Amino acid sequence: MFLRDQYKAAYKDLPDSTQRDSIYKALDYFFDHEIKNNCDRFEAFIDMLAEDLRAGHTVCLTVKGYASPVHSAAYNDALSKRRISTIVNQIREWRNGRLKPYIDRGALKIKQLPYGSSQALSNVSADPRDPNSVYSPEAAMERRIEILDYSYED
Repeated sequence: MFLRDQYKAAYKDLPDSTQRDSIYKALDYFFDHEIKNNCDRFEAFIDMLAEDLRAGHTVCLTVKGYASPVHSAAYNDALSKRRISTIVNQIREWRNGRLKPYIDRGALKIKQLPYGSSQALSNVSADPRDPNSVYSPEAAMERRIEILDYSYED
């Protein structure tokens, strides 16, 4: 959410103002709708997860991490692992650590599946000099995590 200005700055020197305005509009939509909605959905998800854990369930999450094709496969694999770790840390630190005890005692298990860029969905350029390879909504969508499975182990 905090990177909107950085994304727009990547396109500030486009000579075609109509194209630039179109890209800015697409970026605003991406941040105002896609990113915000996913943040809201994640917060609702964590609320549901906390409720299940408080009810005594043992929950196993399977989380997949992805990367865009800009860097090497090894780098992207490591980056996917870091993205998953970020979500694990968000869960651990949620509301001053309310879920940390569940992780520590194994009531919340998180299976990590880092995919790197091996399953990229779009035809995003791998050229780091191309602003579209880093700052387009399509490239941003390649850099994601997905909660693939939510199951009880009771």
